[in-house]
Amino acid sequence: MKRPVGVHLLNAINGLDDGDAQRPAIRVEHDALFVKIAVSDDGLGTYEGDFSTCFRKRPALARALAVGFAGIAHGNQRKSVIKIEQRIKKFCDRFLDGIELSFSKSITSVSEVDRKLTDQYLEWLEGKLKIAVNTSATVETLSETTVVQHYNTIKNLFEYLGTTEFKDDLNPRLSFVHNPVPGAHHSIEHRKPLSEQAFRLLRDACQTEIKNAVQMLELGRSLLSKSPPEIDYGSPSVTDFSSLRVCLYAYMHADRNNLWTSGSHLKKAMPGFWRASSGYHYERNFLRQHLHFTSFNIVAFVTLMQMDFLFDVDSHLGISWDEIGDSPFTDQRMRIAAPKGRGDVLQVKTVRKLDKYYFSIPNLLHFLNKYSDLTRPLVDVEFGNKVFIFVDSHGRAKGYPSQSDSGIFQRNLTAFAKYKGLEHFTLSQLRPTARTLVGSKIGVVKKLLHHRKIETTETSYDPPSARQTTHESISFELAVRERNITSQNKVETRGRGLSRIEKTAATPGFNCLDPLRSPILGQVEGKMCSAYGICPNCPLATIDRTSSRAAYRLQQLHERLRELQLSSNEQRWAKLWHPQLVALREWMTHFSEKALRDGKRPVRAVLRG
Repeated sequence: MKRPVGVHLLNAINGLDDGDAQRPAIRVEHDALFVKIAVSDDGLGTYEGDFSTCFRKRPALARALAVGFAGIAHGNQRKSVIKIEQRIKKFCDRFLDGIELSFSKSITSVSEVDRKLTDQYLEWLEGKLKIAVNTSATVETLSETTVVQHYNTIKNLFEYLGTTEFKDDLNPRLSFVHNPVPGAHHSIEHRKPLSEQAFRLLRDACQTEIKNAVQMLELGRSLLSKSPPEIDYGSPSVTDFSSLRVCLYAYMHADRNNLWTSGSHLKKAMPGFWRASSGYHYERNFLRQHLHFTSFNIVAFVTLMQMDFLFDVDSHLGISWDEIGDSPFTDQRMRIAAPKGRGDVLQVKTVRKLDKYYFSIPNLLHFLNKYSDLTRPLVDVEFGNKVFIFVDSHGRAKGYPSQSDSGIFQRNLTAFAKYKGLEHFTLSQLRPTARTLVGSKIGVVKKLLHHRKIETTETSYDPPSARQTTHESISFELAVRERNITSQNKVETRGRGLSRIEKTAATPGFNCLDPLRSPILGQVEGKMCSAYGICPNCPLATIDRTSSRAAYRLQQLHERLRELQLSSNEQRWAKLWHPQLVALREWMTHFSEKALRDGKRPVRAVLRG
């Protein structure tokens, strides 16, 4: 007579240390298999692994893998436990499925796992073995170190099974490679940054989504600011819910009574609203966008703010309002301080409070605080003080536990990128992207990314693209310096603190599209143009029409040309400088009224502005 399913699983872990605060527990329910183990970073916290998919396909093998998981993961940190579980599932659910589809070989027990299979597994991880996989599975390219981690997890699992009652079931021909990828620990895998174009497209998509989200929330609040109408929420008539205002109040009534846990609850309690919000008058997602941040538009806030913060991803997702306050040095700045999960580092960012830019950090925080008022009473207590809270597609209020502990954010991020037509990205990529785009010294980047040791920055955040940016920046500054020297300081009269684009043109106030290929007679290709005063009539010249500093400099140039008209040879003036004066006056008509008005202030005030 066969033993009941799961009995021998409990016996198999009897060899574990009796001193453990919480012993592993394996639970079988119908066609589901769960393993509950202790995790070390939550005191007496626990984690429950779910091996149900494997159990339904290969029950005997899943039982053994569950025991192995309990043996090698019990007592580890939660993040490590999750990674171990994912690697075991990948072996069982993807690799073994692929072997069965490709070679018609079904592996259903530990006795069928031999050296040939483990060699095939290593080749598959390395990308050398092509097998049929589920069409819904994503294609991954693993680094050498990741290949080793996946392979050694399965190796450790079977070695542990050799100490349990499964040892007699193991195949005598089972063995593993001692060092699957020699030298992998020496390889440096730099974080992959986004290209400048992808970064700009992502930023624009986030800004567009934020504007749309805020407009809908403002409309919703304006409709709710009026006295509430008399509504029979239980009315079966769909016409009673024809107006947007009535539907918003009805949606809030469903929120307060927790009717989103099941569609049948809503249909039974509010039949008229259920029909009206099922597309008859409005879609429910359209209604919730007027009341809450959603799992879709909250991604835009998270991403745009991370472009500025550059915090560790888990720290960023878990920012609370307690971590935001005034700077200890001045009441003109706001301080955001988030502790990093590892490395004993406090990540600090300060920003100017009175920043009128629509997408400034203070303004985004204002939106998040103001329009989360209806969501905060609905969310679990642990997320009640979090900055990023939202309502999912089923109407449930949520927050982000962390990127590692939950796939919620990754799913939201993937959906956002797909809908916006962006290339797939992760929040972690924004940190190396900042290194590449900024091109600063490695020590500056260390502070920018909140690293405790500079070795971390050098190892993972100094890819060739970042070094190339640094080299280009140095080369540009050397070229500017050379122009300054050769022109005997005639060109560089604008002082410090200028952006790169402001340094391109030879004439203050102008910008140049290609300063190394000047069309001006006498200039040398490959060297920065030094034709001071000739920019107004040059086809490569541009201006920033909103810059008061540029407006002041062009006004200043206009005065110099008028002085030159009185002192210059008439023929030389007519041939060389008069066309510049005419072109300059045309340029000055393109400035905004504010730039021209501010440009008339004294130069020090303009430069400070």
